[in-house]
Amino acid sequence: MDTISSSDVRWCVVEKLYSRLQRLAPGTREYEITDRAISLALNSGRQSRSVEFLFHDVLRNAQHSILRTYARRVVFLKNFTAYSAQALDSINEKTPEANCIASEMEDKIREALAQNGSELINCFDGMLVGESIAETAARCGISRRSVDRARQKIREISRSFFFPQEEA
Repeated sequence: MDTISSSDVRWCVVEKLYSRLQRLAPGTREYEITDRAISLALNSGRQSRSVEFLFHDVLRNAQHSILRTYARRVVFLKNFTAYSAQALDSINEKTPEANCIASEMEDKIREALAQNGSELINCFDGMLVGESIAETAARCGISRRSVDRARQKIREISRSFFFPQEEA
């Protein structure tokens, strides 16, 4: 009986996932799930002797992870929309005060981001001008995954400026 090591199983699964990823259109839910599954499969803590079991396991776990992320995003957007509506009610047009507040807020966020490295500042600049993840990655010379993680970190840091009551 031919036995296969856990690392060989992992690499077979990663190879299978990469071939699946290349058939999918970027930006689709299946693409995101498969991309997350690759990250999960690379974790050396996942031990399996079966390629099929590990393949289905990481896909299922990735799907649950993506769905949780979408659910969190919906809650965040709901809170952000409520905050934005409240802010718009108080500021009907761009006033010098509103511009000053926005500028001060951006400066405070930049200061907080600067403590975590220049990569976050570069990604923040890309977010402000409306760059996509791919455009920011190309401009900064880093992977799209790194840009995605940096944007998550930026949102996490800036959330404390927009929703200070959540920190308590």
